[in-house]
Amino acid sequence: MTAFRRRLARAASADSREECRARAVRLLTVRARSREELRRSLELRGFAAETIRETLAALVRDGSLNEQAALESFLLNREERFSRDRLRTELRQRGFAKEAVDGALAARSDDDERALMEALFRRRSQELANLPSDRRRKKIFDFLRRRGFSPSAIFDVMGETEE
Repeated sequence: MTAFRRRLARAASADSREECRARAVRLLTVRARSREELRRSLELRGFAAETIRETLAALVRDGSLNEQAALESFLLNREERFSRDRLRTELRQRGFAKEAVDGALAARSDDDERALMEALFRRRSQELANLPSDRRRKKIFDFLRRRGFSPSAIFDVMGETEE
């Protein structure tokens, strides 16, 4: 068991529906979550699988757990900073359904993706303007890679600005 898991508050009773619901609502007040992400969090806290299943079903019924709203909230906070591929990966890791993720990201065209990368490139270039050229290029490349853009697309943008 990792140190992180030991620090989590454990369920007093693994079968307590009231405690499980209270914990789930508390987690949802921090931020919107997918059903799978919430299930994993409750599981880490020691609740029984059947208790979690019943709690999640009740939360969906009363509207407290809304995956589409959680997905949109996640994108609202990150879509202007990261590539489609990075967003797709993060959303899938959070347990959102592939169809929902693909649907949400379908609105971003290749041109939008390119424009975002160019804007991030310009901003980072200005921030690093005092560095030597080779060091600045490496830092910008690394920055854009962490944002999820492909090396070939980054080299294209970097090459165009050098000309």
